[in-house]
Amino acid sequence: MAGVAGETPEQTLERVLRRLDDQTADVDRRLRETQKIVEDQLQLQQVAHAQTTKALTEQLQVQFQKQSESFTAALAAQQKASNDLTKQFVEAIKGVSSRIASVETTVAAAVPLPGTSTAAPAAPAAPAATGWTTGGGGGWSAGGAAATTGWTTGGGAGWATGGGSGAALVDNKGLAKPPIWGKVGEKMLFAHWKYKMTSWINGVFPGAKDVLVWAVSMEKEITVEELKIWTSSCDESWLMHLDAQLATTLGSQLEDEALDIVIAHEGRGFEAWRCLNRRFDPQTEGGLINRFDKINLVKVVKEEELMRAIQTWESEIREYKIRGGRAVTDELMRSLLRKMVQGDLQRHLILNDDRFPTYPIMKKFVEDYLVKFNKSYEVGGATPMEGQSVPPRRQGRRWWQKQRRWRWRQAPASSAAVRAAQEAELG
Repeated sequence: MAGVAGETPEQTLERVLRRLDDQTADVDRRLRETQKIVEDQLQLQQVAHAQTTKALTEQLQVQFQKQSESFTAALAAQQKASNDLTKQFVEAIKGVSSRIASVETTVAAAVPLPGTSTAAPAAPAAPAATGWTTGGGGGWSAGGAAATTGWTTGGGAGWATGGGSGAALVDNKGLAKPPIWGKVGEKMLFAHWKYKMTSWINGVFPGAKDVLVWAVSMEKEITVEELKIWTSSCDESWLMHLDAQLATTLGSQLEDEALDIVIAHEGRGFEAWRCLNRRFDPQTEGGLINRFDKINLVKVVKEEELMRAIQTWESEIREYKIRGGRAVTDELMRSLLRKMVQGDLQRHLILNDDRFPTYPIMKKFVEDYLVKFNKSYEVGGATPMEGQSVPPRRQGRRWWQKQRRWRWRQAPASSAAVRAAQEAELG
C-alpha cells in the first residue's frame, strides 16, 4: 500500500490499523443484526408450532370422545339385546318345565300304580325284606326296612337310586375282605394285594380310590393340611373318617414288617398307605430299571401256561408305562414273544416273520394256535387258523429244508448266482 507523501512509517501503520478497526466494528454490527433476525424467526416458528400442536390435540380429543360415545352406545345396545335373549330363554325353560309337570301329572293320573285302587288306602304295613314298593311321589324302590337298592323316583320325576346309596351290582355287605398280607414267605405280590385292597375300600367308600392314588403319588409326608386339599371335592368329615378307617383296616390286614409301618403311623391311614407303597412298590428310577429288566428277561413257557404268562407279562408292561417308563416298541414285544414260545410254534413264527408285522397280529396267531392244538385251551367256538400254514408236529430236518427251499424258490432271486448259492446252502 502506497503511503501518503510526507508520512512516516509509524503514521502509515496507525492509519491502517484505524481502518481495520472500523471494518471490524462494521462486521460486528452486521452479525448482531443477523443474529437478531434469526432469533425473531425462531420465535415465530415456535409460536406457530405450539398453535399447530394445540389445534391437533383438540381435534384428536374431539374424535376420541365421539368414538367413545359411539362404542358406549353400541355396547349398551348389545347388553340390552343379551338381556332380552336371557329373558326369552328363562321363559322358554319355564314353559318346558310346566309342560313336563303337566305330562307327569297326566301320566300319573292315567297309569295308576300296581296295587292301588280308588278306595281309601289302608294303614301301611311293615315293608317286606324284598320286593318292590313305590318311592316318594312315583316310581319303584327296593322293599325292606329302608329302601337301599333298586330304583325310585324323587318328587315324581325321573329315575334315581333309592335310599341315598344307589343301586349296585355288588352289595357292600357281601364284599369279602382282602387276605392278610406280609407274613414271612408271602407268595402274593404286593401289587395284587394292593389292587384287592383298593377295590374293596372303594366299594365300601365310593370315591376313595382317587384319594388312595393321590396318596401314593405324594413325595412328602401327608399331613392334615395336605388332606384338606381334597375338601374342595369331598366333605372334610368324610375324608377324616376314611383316614381313620384306613388306618384301622391296614392294621388288621397286615403282618410283620408291613404292620410295623402301620404302627409307626398310628391313626394316619393315608400316610401309612403311602409308606407301604414306597417300601414294597417303589416308583423310583431304579424301580423303573428293575421293571424294564423284568420285562426283557423272559423265559420259555409251557404251552399250557403260555396265555397266562403273556397276560402277566403285558400287565407288567402297562404298569411300567403307568409309572413313567418309555413305551416298549412293537419290535421288542414281538422278539420277546418269540422267546417265550418253543417247538414248532417258535419255528413257525421265525420262518413266517413277514406274516406278523405287528405284535397284536402275532399274539392273535399264538392264541389261535393254542386253542386249536392244545387241549388245555378247549373252550369251543371257531378257531380262525384257516389259511395259515402251521407245520405239523415232529418234523425232521429234511422236512424243514424242503420248506425253506420252496419258500426261496417262490421269492424272486436277484440273480441266478444268488439262487444257485441259496440252493447250494440247502444242499
